[in-house]
Amino acid sequence: MPPMIRIATLANGRFREPAGNLLTSLKKSGNDFHLTIYCDDEMTFDGLRGPRCDLVHLPEILRLGPKRAKLTAFAAATRTGSVLFLDADAIVVDNLEEFWGGPEILGCPDTLEYCRFIADPEHPWPLAPSLRNTRYINSGAFFAPAETAEFFEEVHLASLDDEVWRRYSWATLDENFCRLYKFDGSLDDNHFLCAFLNLRDQPVGLLDPTAFGWRGFLKDGRLQVYRVGQSLLNVHTHRPLKLVIFAGVQQTPELLNSLPAEIARLIAERTDHVVQQQSTAALATLEGRLHMLREECRRLGDLPPQPPTLRGTMGKLLIMVVRRLLSWYMPRLDRICTGLVDVIDGLRGVVRGLHDEQLALRDEIRISRLERDHLLHDRMNALEARVQTLWDRRST
Repeated sequence: MPPMIRIATLANGRFREPAGNLLTSLKKSGNDFHLTIYCDDEMTFDGLRGPRCDLVHLPEILRLGPKRAKLTAFAAATRTGSVLFLDADAIVVDNLEEFWGGPEILGCPDTLEYCRFIADPEHPWPLAPSLRNTRYINSGAFFAPAETAEFFEEVHLASLDDEVWRRYSWATLDENFCRLYKFDGSLDDNHFLCAFLNLRDQPVGLLDPTAFGWRGFLKDGRLQVYRVGQSLLNVHTHRPLKLVIFAGVQQTPELLNSLPAEIARLIAERTDHVVQQQSTAALATLEGRLHMLREECRRLGDLPPQPPTLRGTMGKLLIMVVRRLLSWYMPRLDRICTGLVDVIDGLRGVVRGLHDEQLALRDEIRISRLERDHLLHDRMNALEARVQTLWDRRST
C-alpha cells in the first residue's frame, strides 16, 4: 500500500492559480497525499480547501516577504511530522514514493554552475567566507523527516535575525553582477537553508535531479523531456520525470501554452490549465463563424418576425407576394450559398489536418534537436576527458 505523503507549500495571492494546479496534479498523479498551503490570505485560497487540503494563515509572508517566510513554513510543517515541501508552482506528473521516507533530508543536488555571479562555488557565502559548501540542494522540492524538526526550528529562528539572514542568504556583493542579473545579491531561502545544512553537518540524501529537480524539465531554456503515453521521459536518461519544478522561471499560462502540443496537453490533463495554442484558437474561431454562416444559409428566405399590428400584417402579406414572385430564384440562391459553405468547410478540414501535422512535426524537430544537443554534449565531455587524460600522462 503506497504511503500517505504529507506535502506543504507556501503561496501568496500571486500564486493562487499555480497552487490550484499543484493540488489538481497531486489528485491526478496517483499519490495518496494531504496538502497544507501556508498562505497570506485564507479567503483567496478558500476554493482549494477540502478533505485533502488545509489552509494555514502565515502572517510572516506579509511581514518578511514570501521567500524569507519559507523558513517559518519549514519549521511549522516539521513540527507535526515528516513533510515533503514543494514550491507552489510545482506540478506532480508521477508517483512520489521515492521522495518520501527515511531518516535524513532528501533533495536534488545543485552545483551552482548557473549562478555565474558566484565566484567560488565551494565557498558561496561571501559574508561567511570560511563556510565550505559540501551539500547544496534546491529548496523547491525536498523531504524533511520528523527527526529534523529541531534543526528547522533553529533555521527559522536564525532567519528572523536581519544580520544572520544577510550573512547566509547573500551570494554576491558585486554591484555589477546585481545590475546584470537584476537582483539584490541574495538567493534567499535556498542559500540560507543550505548554509545551515553545512554549518550543522546535516545529513542529506541526494535524488536524481532529472527526475525530481528543475533540470529535469527546463534547462538553459531548453525542454528536457519528450512524451511517451502518459509519461514525460528525459531525453538523456530516458527515465520518467516525476515532478516539474520551475526554477528561474515562473509557471504562467503563457509558458505552459508555449510548450510542444503533446507535452502541453499532458500538463493540462494533470492540472486545471486549459491549453490554448494561438493557431488552435484561430481555428476554433473559424469553425464557430462557419457554423453561424451555415445557420444563416438555412434561414435564407424565411419570414422575419413581425409585430401583431395592422402594419405588421400588411408587411407580411407583401413579403409573401414577393417570395411568390421570386420562387424560381430562391432555390438557386440557396444551392449557391450552401455550396459555398460546403467548400469553405472542406478547406477548413484541410487546414485542420495541416495544422495537426505542423504541430506533430514541430514536436519531432524539438525532440531531435534535444537529442542532438545531448549527444553533442556527451561527445564533448568524452573528448575533454580524453584530452585531460592525455595531458595528465604527459605531465607525469
